[in-house]
Amino acid sequence: MRILHLEDSPAKYTDIRAVLLSCGIKPDDIVWVKNLTDGIFELKEAEKGGNHFDLAITDMYYPVEPGGYEEPDTGYKFVEFVRNERLKLPIVICSSVRINDGSVLDCLWYSALSNWEMELRAIVEELI
Repeated sequence: MRILHLEDSPAKYTDIRAVLLSCGIKPDDIVWVKNLTDGIFELKEAEKGGNHFDLAITDMYYPVEPGGYEEPDTGYKFVEFVRNERLKLPIVICSSVRINDGSVLDCLWYSALSNWEMELRAIVEELI
């Protein structure tokens, strides 16, 4: 299972990666990008090469371009790109801000007050 992870926070990436690895995902199957431009590039390259992603996990607030500043709706821009390209890619939004978006597979609240790890594990195990 190949996963595209769009996240600009190294600490949050490390936490999410740990959950994915605990589900049996191989380290080389997790592609981490820190901005939207690189995420779209990775998606297009995967589509060209026939090595599709099976899941995308996106934050909401991250830069559009390398070296840019985080923007509050970048995650939605990613979701819109996937929709417009008609890619059959399940998307999980994992944000420190509570998000409710019925157009994606799931929305996880990344917080010490939530059980996001168990929820992510259940999502991944269902997709494997």
